[in-house]
Amino acid sequence: MKVFVHFQPRYLKDVYEGMRLRKNIKGALELTNIEIAKNSIDYYDVAHFLSIADEMKINDALELGKPVVFSALMCESDPVAKITETTRDGEVRLTNRALRILNKVDIVIVPNDTGAKFLADQGVNTKTIVLSPGVNIARFEKSDQLETELFYRYFRLNKSAKTVVAFGQYDSREEIRNTIEIAKLCPEYKFLYFGQGKHLLLLPGKIRHLLRRSPKNLKFNPIIPEDVYRSVMMNANVFLLINRRKYNAITMLDAIAAKCQIIGLGPIDYDAKVLARGYAYIANTLPAVAANINQFFNGELPSKAARAYSIAKSESLTEIGKQLEKIYTGLIT
Repeated sequence: MKVFVHFQPRYLKDVYEGMRLRKNIKGALELTNIEIAKNSIDYYDVAHFLSIADEMKINDALELGKPVVFSALMCESDPVAKITETTRDGEVRLTNRALRILNKVDIVIVPNDTGAKFLADQGVNTKTIVLSPGVNIARFEKSDQLETELFYRYFRLNKSAKTVVAFGQYDSREEIRNTIEIAKLCPEYKFLYFGQGKHLLLLPGKIRHLLRRSPKNLKFNPIIPEDVYRSVMMNANVFLLINRRKYNAITMLDAIAAKCQIIGLGPIDYDAKVLARGYAYIANTLPAVAANINQFFNGELPSKAARAYSIAKSESLTEIGKQLEKIYTGLIT
């Protein structure tokens, strides 16, 4: 069996969650000894896509009679890999293009049951399969001291600093506002926000105003190189969920693998094992989220990161590779 896995953003410097998902899928297939096609010209049995921007390549594969698999709702902070949009009323919905494409392919893989229901409610008739994006646990082992300490050098932080990290997009006013308000209520700790979006001058005026008025303990950052990203995850104390409705599958699983405590704003509209098992601290107001962060750092809330790590182990790339093999085999037999 040979599989064509494709995700290639036009601007490589802007790669984000989608590229990490592509690496996970390829890594899972390699561990399962499944051959990976070099490109779309190479012979392949199954095609696996991650972005609706690849509609032309998806059409080419379908015209060749090849089964097509699409991973959805795993990278919703990545503008290239996301498939949803938010209306002015705050409603999250599939884009028209996403609906059209998902109804063309043979299988859609989603990270959880909520994702499957969401697609069905949005009009997707294609068969959906729930499967984790997987995580390479070895990426977050603190075996390389230089890479481990890169976090502190890169952001000029003292090793005693207690840090909270959040990931999103700069054109999301809700995410920016939520992060700022929580950081203001936790002045003793360092907050780092990472996002991929438009140039600052191209952002809406209200968002630029928010960014200029952010507290000193909050630093807004662009997307960072892979080695810095790993060091961030390995050293951050808290991974902050700041959007109730956004699917955070791949980045949240990385945080779990790095044994970073999950704290977030609810009620969250999607299910995830870390939430269902009570390994995350979720509160329904910004002051309550800030209180959780303060109590966690003060030792009043115990860390659940070690228990959550069991999820990462059960969703390792080896396990994901076995499941992908079953999915692909079912399409070509």
